[in-house]
This record gives sequence, structure tokens and C-alpha cells, in this order.
Amino acid sequence: MANPAKRKGRGPSNRREEILAVAADLFARKGFEATSIREIGEAAGILSGSLYHHFKSKEEMLDVLLHRFVDKLVPLYEEVVSGGGGATETLKQLVTAGSLASMENTRELTVIMHERKFLNRNPEFAYVNEVMLEVERIWFGVLQEGVRSGEFRQDLDLNLVLRIIMDVISSTISWYRPGRRYAPEQVAASQLEVLFNGITP
Repeated sequence: MANPAKRKGRGPSNRREEILAVAADLFARKGFEATSIREIGEAAGILSGSLYHHFKSKEEMLDVLLHRFVDKLVPLYEEVVSGGGGATETLKQLVTAGSLASMENTRELTVIMHERKFLNRNPEFAYVNEVMLEVERIWFGVLQEGVRSGEFRQDLDLNLVLRIIMDVISSTISWYRPGRRYAPEQVAASQLEVLFNGITP
């Protein structure tokens, strides 16, 4: 019988992507530490020993998944800020970009949020926290500029405001599923409407 990895459309790189997709789903649903190599192999339809032809370890799978997500965040937000608009418009674009990025990477964001202790005690994943701190610095700078320009209220605790905005965006991972009732753009637009205009008439 032919090796499945040699079949049309399923070369080594495709097989690697299939394994990563399975691992991402398991890490998000069960937790990284609770997921075994054997479970990943069974879910991917491959012997656990054969996984090592594609990845050296479970940690390498996680590293690839997280790098793919976090490596694009700072450039994404820096591009928005460099657009040169006012603070209000820039913040709206940041919220939209962040919301869409979260919905496109729900599994990766779920792992980051639920595996903070593991990530923090393993130096090889220190880059995750470093990126998240840089993201917060970028967003906080826009909030500060909005206060300076008079576009945002002077009486707000900007650290608390930032936490609330980030929580609104990240909360979508608990319920959003692609292809169901709401399109990502609709969710992002509703978040903007509530954050900037509230819910009262």
C-alpha cells in the first residue's frame, strides 16, 4: 500500500500542516500539557512514533503554532498606527484588526490565554509575553494620544480602558466559530459600535 504522505496532494509539507491543525485543536480543547503525543497521532491518523518525522516534540508543534500568530501582531498594529489618522480612527482600526485576528486564530489565542503558567515558566516561549507587552504598548500609546488631543476623556484610567477593550476582543474565542451565524466583519463592527457608542439610544 502506498505511503499516505506520498499520495497526491499529501506530501510531507501537507501532512505537517494536517498534524499542526489537529494539535492546535487538541491544545485549545484539552490544554497543552493534558494533550499527549499519542492523542495527536491518533487524531491525525498517524502512529505517534511517526510524528517525530515531522516534529521533534510536542513543544515544537506549539512553538510553530504560536509563532505564526504572534509574529504578525506587532507589524499588523504598527501598520495601522503608521496610517497617520486621528486617535479615534486609529483605535477603531486597531479594534477591527485585533478582532479579526482573534477570530482567525481562535485556537492559538485560546492556548495563549489558558496556558499562561506553562508559557511563563518555559523560557523558550518568553517571546509570547514580549509580543503581548509590545502590543499593549502600541495600543496604550494611541489611548494616550487620544487624551492629549482631546478626542478621549481625561478622567479615564487608561490601563483599565485598555484591559476592557482587550477583553472585549479576546472574549470572542469562547463562542465564535467560523461559518456559523455571524461573519467576522459583523462581529467586529458590533464591537466597535458598543465600545464607541454604547447601547443606549
